[in-house]
Amino acid sequence: MKIKLWLFIYATVLDYVLVCCFSYSGFSPLFVTWKKVVNGGEPRLRGCIGTLEARCLINGFKDYALTSALKDRRFPPIQARELPSLECTVSILTDFETANNYLDWE
Repeated sequence: MKIKLWLFIYATVLDYVLVCCFSYSGFSPLFVTWKKVVNGGEPRLRGCIGTLEARCLINGFKDYALTSALKDRRFPPIQARELPSLECTVSILTDFETANNYLDWE
């Protein structure tokens, strides 16, 4: 499958960039978000999946880049024709605090 191969290559390159730039192969909760630019407008969500459980960043980004692109149930799988208009961002979640309840935001 062409799209899966491209996303795997993208995720592999992303792993290399993370290792080289940050020299950090730790564990952290993470999310991978795909957005699509349509007609020169603002990027719109095309897929986003992650985990609140700490994962190895190297494997986590690779896994969630594919999962968020191909298995986000809110959207059909990303197609090859969409690749030129896609943006991908990654989020590493840090500094968690214990909350008393779901309304405890401070």
